[in-house]
Amino acid sequence: MIWESERRHPGGWGMYYHVDYVGAPRNSKWLNVTPPQNLCEQMRLTYDYGVDRLWILNVGDLKPMEYPVTLFLNMAWNPAEFNPAEVTGRILPRIIVSGHQPGVGMHV
Repeated sequence: MIWESERRHPGGWGMYYHVDYVGAPRNSKWLNVTPPQNLCEQMRLTYDYGVDRLWILNVGDLKPMEYPVTLFLNMAWNPAEFNPAEVTGRILPRIIVSGHQPGVGMHV
């Protein structure tokens, strides 16, 4: 992260985060292999270090990355609401339910 002496950079700082992997010996182009706890932890550290002006997410194929994109955008809106230890138990059910008709997501 940023050294203390560099935190006052006049343009601020940004974060560029990947949720897909393309490289040898394999790639995860059509699979979501990013643990939500890792994404949450890294973005929370970013926010805690004062990087709060620009967050960029490299998604690759959008369809299999809907959950990490939703998590990333929710965190960008209100980073203080998220805790890596609680992200799957509290946030995942809310995202699943919000994407379905009333009551459908409750049976997942």
